[in-house]
Amino acid sequence: TNRCKEKNGLQMGDLTENIFLNATAADKAEDKELAAFLRYVNDNVVTNAFTKALDKEATRIRNMDDWRLRIMTLEMEMQDRERRIGKREHEKGKAEGLREGEAKGKLESARGTATEMLLADEPVDKIIKYTKLPKEEVEALAAKLAKNRKQ
Repeated sequence: TNRCKEKNGLQMGDLTENIFLNATAADKAEDKELAAFLRYVNDNVVTNAFTKALDKEATRIRNMDDWRLRIMTLEMEMQDRERRIGKREHEKGKAEGLREGEAKGKLESARGTATEMLLADEPVDKIIKYTKLPKEEVEALAAKLAKNRKQ
């Protein structure tokens, strides 16, 4: 049963149970049906009705050309879909990065303009009007310039 890695005694409660079989130990299996199944898995030897039915179905599936084609087509479609999703995500990330970079550039430009206008003793209202910066940010820039001038 599945258990929590951190707390070995804690079962995960997913109602699954895994059984591991050693196909090379067919001669050690007490159950004849199980031994026949293990021989079939390990050596492809048909010994009873169940392994005969299993072999017949496996052979039928192996020989289905349309099945192979469908599986190969499905794999190709999945790879193509993954490529398209990856490309879309890449383009989306690139566009977001460009928008983010553009916004940062505009903000830095507005701050530079505001600083130049403050150095030219332009009124704060005029700086806000032309740079579109918030009043608080222009006032903070003005305070920083005033502090630098004093030093």
